Amino acid sequence: MEQLFNYFTSPDTLISFIVFVFWLGATYATFNSKQKELEKRIEKIEDLDLDSRLTRMEANLDWIRVTLEKLEKIHL
Repeated sequence: MEQLFNYFTSPDTLISFIVFVFWLGATYATFNSKQKELEKRIEKIEDLDLDSRLTRMEANLDWIRVTLEKLEKIHL
């Protein structure tokens, strides 16, 4: 038991533990910032996809309107 206590209280082990904690914090911060950046990119892509779908729907509605106007002229 005393050997284990000496191992955990040795300067090498304490320094290694402190370096590990800082490395873990830096890794967490890096992944967190990258995750936020990816979420922003995904949101932008979703917005662009929605815009393109709306544009296609507008084009289809315009085509339907023009076709209905032609049919009205034929039947009048």
